[in-house]
Amino acid sequence: MPAAARLARRLAVLAAALAVLALVSLATTWAWRGGPEGGLVGLARLLRHGTTTVDDFRHAPFRPLAASGRPAPFARAPSPAAPPAVETAPGRRVPLAQALDETRTLAFLVVREDAIVFERHGEGHRAGEPSQYFSVTKSVLATLAAMAVDDGILRSLDEPLTALVPELAGRGLDGVRLRHLADMDSGLDYEENDNPFGRHVLMNYTAALEPFLLGLGGAAPAGGRFDYKSGDAALLSLALTRALRGRTLAAYAQARLWEPLGMEDGAVWSLDREGGLEKAWCCLAGSARDLAKIGRLYLARGAPGGTRRLDERWVAAALAQPAARDGLRGYRLGWWSARPQAEGIVAIGKDGQYLYVDPARRTIVVRLGRGQGGMGTGRWISLFAAAAAHPW
Repeated sequence: MPAAARLARRLAVLAAALAVLALVSLATTWAWRGGPEGGLVGLARLLRHGTTTVDDFRHAPFRPLAASGRPAPFARAPSPAAPPAVETAPGRRVPLAQALDETRTLAFLVVREDAIVFERHGEGHRAGEPSQYFSVTKSVLATLAAMAVDDGILRSLDEPLTALVPELAGRGLDGVRLRHLADMDSGLDYEENDNPFGRHVLMNYTAALEPFLLGLGGAAPAGGRFDYKSGDAALLSLALTRALRGRTLAAYAQARLWEPLGMEDGAVWSLDREGGLEKAWCCLAGSARDLAKIGRLYLARGAPGGTRRLDERWVAAALAQPAARDGLRGYRLGWWSARPQAEGIVAIGKDGQYLYVDPARRTIVVRLGRGQGGMGTGRWISLFAAAAAHPW
């Protein structure tokens, strides 16, 4: 055998051995952090399905949300103007439809004064079809937590986390209030990254979410530095689930959002396992039109159609947030500030899921996609602002 062939064979054997070693190491780490069931089942899911996509809900355990018995669809603008050209890169302006096709956009919806002025679907996606909202789900979760205060289910967002989840007492989280989780300044010991040996990837795949969350602890005093962490949202959802006393988060969303807001389409909320907990940091999947109805709730300052659904103070708090916190885009009650690119607020999810609310222009923009399409968040928000400013 030639020397080059022998070397190639040895390198292949070495690569295979390293891959097996890495897999064994990962399995050991996940079993240690997530338990035999949560960790090893989670690893099997990762190996079977790969990294997360907007189609994750199609192969995950879930709870369904039904379309409202009294749907409240948006009106259709009779004769909107032609869509604008938009900037997709410095100095590059193209027609909006071209920009959406180039960025693998599944759904793009512009609602002005409660009427749809532009709607486009791509990549074979159909109107009414669900797609995973990813971290836009966090904004829905924070809305449900605020509603739970309105309903008396939670005493307030200043209620201690450990009052609802006492197992976390003594783990460095005793000073954490629910508000800290909604604002992501809890000081939780959790890093948001794609390192498979870290906590975040395991949390996305574990089949035993509650034991995983009960193993978390604090790293810094609550109320200090903002640090975006899905672990905060997961703990908030666990606390709310405990407060619901046997009622599921999906059932509460059905009663407080899907039914009264007149959702037109069914949705699904992925779970860690059959009959388990909702993955409330990432994994609500629904249609673009129904997501726009969450925007309608905030645009109407909590009273869409003149009926109060959410206390106005929560909307005011989300809208009044600063442009930046700790050098990052402002974040409060599950919503990001749209500044400096635009006014208003925006819910942001992995792979380019967006819900943009512009109160000044009475406009809502929803974008669902298979990726960012080579455009950063700032560029997308600028595009939304251009759509909101356009004379439809």
